[in-house]
Amino acid sequence: MKDSLLLQAMADGIYQDLFDLVLADDRPVAPRELAALVHRESTIVADELQRQCLSNGENVVIHGTLGWSGIAAQLMGRLVEADYAHLEIVDVQVDLSECRSRALRRWWERRGGPDVLGGRFTPEAAIAELYVSDSETVCTRHARELFTLATSSEAFESVQLVTFGLDGRRRIED
Repeated sequence: MKDSLLLQAMADGIYQDLFDLVLADDRPVAPRELAALVHRESTIVADELQRQCLSNGENVVIHGTLGWSGIAAQLMGRLVEADYAHLEIVDVQVDLSECRSRALRRWWERRGGPDVLGGRFTPEAAIAELYVSDSETVCTRHARELFTLATSSEAFESVQLVTFGLDGRRRIED
């Protein structure tokens, strides 16, 4: 979603003054480095697309960090309202230092690469705010909350939580 918005912004000349800035590595600011500027708009568009897909009863993958309080109840409500019968939740865990390292590596490797959009910079603070300890995230807590809500509900025929843990192993709960 953000890529589409950034490509349109480039075509429209929006943020051109920022794209013209050259950083310390002698390369200009890359479009994905400005992803925060289109975050709210991309969230609004993604939420509307999700509502449309759910109301059409389509098979959907709802991608997100589950990083904010209330997301489990909101998703549960949307799925129940749209009469979904099957739910699979995937929780991918990584410790804080590895998450920081991967985010920095993805940004830096793509910054000078062939992709016109470059890499997306994620501030360390944005990563850190999702962690309650070095190895536990609020995202995991919210995934478990959604699982608990769904399994205690009569609305679903099947509910599954698939966790890819810090040890690289996959665990499945029904």
